[in-house]
Amino acid sequence: MDFKEIQKLVIANAERYSKKHTIEVDLNWLLLKLIEENGEFANALLVYTKKCRKEKFVADDVAKKNLALELTDMFTIVVLLAHRLDIDILPSLHEKALEKGRDYLKSQM
Repeated sequence: MDFKEIQKLVIANAERYSKKHTIEVDLNWLLLKLIEENGEFANALLVYTKKCRKEKFVADDVAKKNLALELTDMFTIVVLLAHRLDIDILPSLHEKALEKGRDYLKSQM
């Protein structure tokens, strides 16, 4: 699956969510959601790394699954922010990370 298909499905899911919960998925909501998801990811990371109260401990596989889900939530909000702001994130991703990573790998050969 390519990134454009991922974007399309993430946007469709947000539209479904918006209709189901009668919430306008606007820029303000997305920013607040990003903050919320960031906190949930931080909490999941504390549990995963066992740097939380012992009563929050869960099995390692459950902690990792929860961590992955929270990271996914953050990713989907970033995709939706890019869409809402009419930003094609792929060129920036290439410029900021992919090309530099490619150059670095070449220099390590």
